[in-house]
Amino acid sequence: MRIVKALHIDRIESKYVGWYCAVGIYGARVDCSPNKKKSFEFPFTGINIHEFKFVTNYSGSVGEVQLTLLNNKLYWNIVGDPYGEHYAQTQAVLSKTLQ
Repeated sequence: MRIVKALHIDRIESKYVGWYCAVGIYGARVDCSPNKKKSFEFPFTGINIHEFKFVTNYSGSVGEVQLTLLNNKLYWNIVGDPYGEHYAQTQAVLSKTLQ
């Protein structure tokens, strides 16, 4: 069982940077960015679909994800699995939380 606990994205100048935190095996595995260290970045293009590489926090391997913004929902879909153990959610529909 994999659960996305958090996905954080900031816009910094002409790019987005972010990190994620996921928990697997009922809490026995934690795949979170230490000190909110960047897991991914991608350029701001003004389009609603982005594919980019991300680094897992559990094994340090690289995968590829597609983020799609559609009808005010953000869809996370791993399109290239990282090599090695990771607990990032394969697919998820994310909602925005204001801080």
